[in-house]
Amino acid sequence: MGRFFALIGAMTGLFLVKGGSLAFYLALLLAFFLALGLAISSKRLKPFLLGLAIGGLVALGYHFLPVGEGPFRGVVIKTGENYFLLSGIGSRYYVYAANHSYQVGDFLTAEGYASELRITSYESRFDFAAYLSNYGVKAEISGAKISENFLFPLRIKPRRDAVFSSLSPSAYSAVLAIFFNSKDYDSSLIASADELNLLFVLSSSGFLYGGVVRLLSKPFAAISKKAQRIAEISIASLLIPFAIGKIGAIRVYLCLLIKGNRRFSDYLSRLSFVGLLLLAIDFHFAYQSGYLLGFLIAFLFCFSRPFFSSFSSKGRKWGGKLLLFSLTIPSGIYFATGGFHLLSPLYATLLSPLVLLIYLLSLFSFFLFPLTGPLDWVGSALEWILANFNKVNPTIPLPPISSAGILFYYLLLIICFMLLEFGLSHKSAFIGTSFLVIYLLSLLPLQGYVCSSVAFINVGQGDSILLVHHGKALLVDTGGSLSFDMASEVLLPYFRKRRVYSLEALALTHADFDHSGAKESLLASFPVKQVLDSPADFPFYLDDLRIDNLNDYGVAGENESSLVLSFSLGGDDYLLMGDATSDIEERIIADHPDLSCDILKVGHHGSDTSSSKSFLLALRPEVAVISVGAANSYGHPDESVIRRLEGIGAEIRRTDMEGTIAFTYFAV
Repeated sequence: MGRFFALIGAMTGLFLVKGGSLAFYLALLLAFFLALGLAISSKRLKPFLLGLAIGGLVALGYHFLPVGEGPFRGVVIKTGENYFLLSGIGSRYYVYAANHSYQVGDFLTAEGYASELRITSYESRFDFAAYLSNYGVKAEISGAKISENFLFPLRIKPRRDAVFSSLSPSAYSAVLAIFFNSKDYDSSLIASADELNLLFVLSSSGFLYGGVVRLLSKPFAAISKKAQRIAEISIASLLIPFAIGKIGAIRVYLCLLIKGNRRFSDYLSRLSFVGLLLLAIDFHFAYQSGYLLGFLIAFLFCFSRPFFSSFSSKGRKWGGKLLLFSLTIPSGIYFATGGFHLLSPLYATLLSPLVLLIYLLSLFSFFLFPLTGPLDWVGSALEWILANFNKVNPTIPLPPISSAGILFYYLLLIICFMLLEFGLSHKSAFIGTSFLVIYLLSLLPLQGYVCSSVAFINVGQGDSILLVHHGKALLVDTGGSLSFDMASEVLLPYFRKRRVYSLEALALTHADFDHSGAKESLLASFPVKQVLDSPADFPFYLDDLRIDNLNDYGVAGENESSLVLSFSLGGDDYLLMGDATSDIEERIIADHPDLSCDILKVGHHGSDTSSSKSFLLALRPEVAVISVGAANSYGHPDESVIRRLEGIGAEIRRTDMEGTIAFTYFAV
């Protein structure tokens, strides 16, 4: 048990330093005191505190290490089709390299300029910048010239391309995902799996890796246990290079290597040692979902054994499946951006044999003889099955779950199992039922009645602003994207997060795509009572909140005719400038000499065509919000605008740096 508490202490220390939202810290403190109490009662306080101290100090030390200057040397620890992550001494870097051939284990030198990560993110969508942060990436290297110091001897990609490139698109995508742990998100097969929240099934997971090892080594049991053990290690070692990027597979492999060692006689001891060993190799594993979810499931299955021991063999089997389902609920909601797929667990179970078959066929093809025909057939069958599953895909549109919510959920499960172990089943049932009731109540739109808010939604290079007042909502602009549906992937998940289930109106400042590109999709998929896109539609009342348009001059041009909306909420005066030009700004301050503004939505994303010096001096806003995409091609916001805003003492807030920016007012 000492290793287990050392691991829990190390994880707690690492997360305390990494930080997060206030809610996450509160959940983490709850976890800390729970673990502390268990450590004291189990007389394992020393290993817990030692792990806590080491974890905290390691994370703190890495945080303060400087990025340094080039050339940057390091080992490749993660690859994508057009990038790789380079781990050097004290720092890690994101390197863009189109269609590169590097793989994990290569030792490279990158000559270029290290700069702050500037990757566009969007509200509710996959946050690639946060993903890189969990790997410990501190900077990106621009214009890198790569030198190869040492290449890992086993070159997987050339052999992969030679064997599998002639497959049909569906079969090739399946092989890439399942055997090589590389997903082609432009593939229709991967898109279908994503819609069903089944991407985790089409992965080289620890479960799949361990299952294949057990399956292939089982025949050797007829010879002897020793022969089976040798076969397990040999097969596992042969397959691990193909799953080296999956923490779950590494966990299974390391547990297998130390199995049978008397110092690790029980599963809990082995699992805890492997967890500590992985953190010693790379403490950033602690922040990655593969590590967290894999070890959490393994530990909870371990602790649930006494509870299930009284069940029949059939009961234990179904109890295990029910526990696994309950453990995957938060990740199912998280990765589906709030939509919970009711049949996803069933579909995952049904697909498992087919996924295993694709893995085995790929393995045979890679090492022996290409089975192109069978793989094409199985790939087509998989695509057909996914397409038909999508026809019956009941989904509950739940709000996206936060990291604090996920942590709290798992803490609750641990507490319930502890109570069951002490024979307090009635208290366990009470806590579980209470949590369910509280969660269901949280889905009600009570927040909008208790407080009013103005949220500048992070839609990248565009504008979208949500006003909620007395339970009613108005959206100003929709943003727009040519690469994905902004309404379904950004706006609707955010509405569910804010418990907004309908809009009183959609106000469009003007017709530019980055302001109205998601209009049609939003109107087709969400209740909107009316559209406001003309000066004649104002003033508009959101309950008792009056919203005025100050640009009714009729000047030709999209930006020149952009609506400029003004309102007061909670003692703050707001001015939303749309893309209005400096000429319109001059007209507005001339016609409204007493106009005041506490919070300004800066015009045209910080372009120098707006936010003139005279306009800003006349208004002197306390806060200037710039809605803009990171590293955008327009160069927004312009440096001259930033200097003018700094000159009047305004607090500058940007969606490319902060994400969605919200102002909340209680009982107004």
